[in-house]
Amino acid sequence: MKSRATVVPVHGAFHGAWCWTPVVSGLEARGIDVVAIDLPGHGQSEAPLGSLEEDAACVAQTLAAW
Repeated sequence: MKSRATVVPVHGAFHGAWCWTPVVSGLEARGIDVVAIDLPGHGQSEAPLGSLEEDAACVAQTLAAW
């Protein structure tokens, strides 16, 4: 059995996971698993604004969880 991949879109500056809503909806409608995350200090994240390294750690932590 082939395992399915999960798409993890990552937003840029001044955005949050919310900016991926149309993309997430479209992918999920096609049966593709999607996890849009808020980087530290963005969107609904309550963490302080992070550095590039902290952003990368957030993405790595999300990927490790899947």
